[in-house]
Amino acid sequence: MTYEPEQMQPSESELTPHKTYAAAIVHIDDGVVKDFVKNTEKWEGDIENPAINVHYELQHNGNTVRRSQVFNYIIENGNTKYSARGNLAKYKAMYGNLPSIGDRMRVLTNAKGIPKIVVE
Repeated sequence: MTYEPEQMQPSESELTPHKTYAAAIVHIDDGVVKDFVKNTEKWEGDIENPAINVHYELQHNGNTVRRSQVFNYIIENGNTKYSARGNLAKYKAMYGNLPSIGDRMRVLTNAKGIPKIVVE
């Protein structure tokens, strides 16, 4: 294998900017934010907060593309809760339940083609 920049092409799995895709949740990891976020300096909030990492798949140009998104939650007095204004509450309002394996949802890409689960 040789790195040849003049021969390189963009991956077929790169997503189209400003496009909505149908996606499905295929796996959910449970941990803390720092377990899932690579660049913790950009995370708004405590990186020690409990969180789930929702893995989903979508189809693009005949390829299966797998991405993930982090949702944080709260453990208060031994009870697991989510903020009424947070993304888990928005997800539940949009899709009728909290994220579960098999859920079908919409994903929207930004100007750089980076996807985010639609919760509003």
